[in-house]
Amino acid sequence: MKIAIIDDEQEFALILKEKLIKFYPSAQIDIFVSACLEFYQNQYNIVFLDVMLGSDKSFEDGEKILNLYPDTVLVYISSLNDFVYDSYKQESFFFVRKEKLHDDLTAFYKKHIKSIQHNFATITISYANQNIELLQHDIFYIISNKNKINIYTQTSVYTIYMSLKKVMLLLDEKYFYRLNSFTIINFDHILKFDKKRIIISNGDELKFTRNSEVPFVSAYLRYRGNKIWNG
Repeated sequence: MKIAIIDDEQEFALILKEKLIKFYPSAQIDIFVSACLEFYQNQYNIVFLDVMLGSDKSFEDGEKILNLYPDTVLVYISSLNDFVYDSYKQESFFFVRKEKLHDDLTAFYKKHIKSIQHNFATITISYANQNIELLQHDIFYIISNKNKINIYTQTSVYTIYMSLKKVMLLLDEKYFYRLNSFTIINFDHILKFDKKRIIISNGDELKFTRNSEVPFVSAYLRYRGNKIWNG
C-alpha cells in the first residue's frame, strides 16, 4: 500500500506519518508540501490532503487527484472544521480534524477496512454450466428480461436464469437498489442523474419508469449520507 501526505506543515505531517505507521505498518508513506509533479508521477492508494496549502484551498487539487486516479481514497485534513461540507461535495472518503487526530484516524481506519471488505464481497451464480463468483463492486446494474437476468459488470455481461427477487437477496442492500420491477442498480456506480434518467459510470443510461424517481432520490441520498459522513 502507498500513502501520500500533502501538507505544508511539516511538523504535523511527520506526526501524521508516525500515527499512520501504526495502522499500516507495511505501507510506503511519502510526504509532500504540495501536489507537485513528483506526487502525480505515482499512484497512491490513500492521499491525505490538507484543505489549506499556504493561503489557497486545495479542493482543485483534490478534484484533479480523483479525476486522474478515481480509485484513490482521498482524505481531507484541516484544523478548520468549517471545510467539512465543502470536502464532501467531492467524492472524498473522510475528513480528519487535526485537533482530533487520534479519534478521527481511528474512525477513518475502521471505515477504510469496511470499504475494503465491501470491495471484495462476492456473489455466486450459475453461468455456463459452472458456479462462478462475481465481485459485487464490479456490478453496474442488473436487468430482468422475462425469465432471464442480465448482470452488467466491468468486464462482461452475464446472462443467468434466476428471479430478480432472488438476486436481490444475494446482494448487499446498502449498495444495491431495486429501481423498478425489472432493474437493480449499484449505487456505487451512479455518475449522475436528472429527472428522466440515471447515468452509470460506464456511460450507460437507465430511464426512470413512472413514479420511480422520487423514491430513488430518497434512497440514493441516504446512501450518500452513510457513505461520506465520518463514522
